[in-house]
Amino acid sequence: MSAEKSTVAAYSASGSLTVFGVMMNDLALIVGMFFALMTFVLNWYYKHQELKVIERRVIQKTEAEKHE
Repeated sequence: MSAEKSTVAAYSASGSLTVFGVMMNDLALIVGMFFALMTFVLNWYYKHQELKVIERRVIQKTEAEKHE
């Protein structure tokens, strides 16, 4: 009787830890992919903003040179 309980407890603990471990790996994968995507989006956004500022400066400089 005692052997059955310890066997059931061992298998239950092993199974639950395996499932929990897989869930944690999947969660880590999803979180990692999310942060990678957000990094890409933020880098693209700020580079786009930087290029707009540079474009405005070039246009202003070109117009200033025309009026000289």
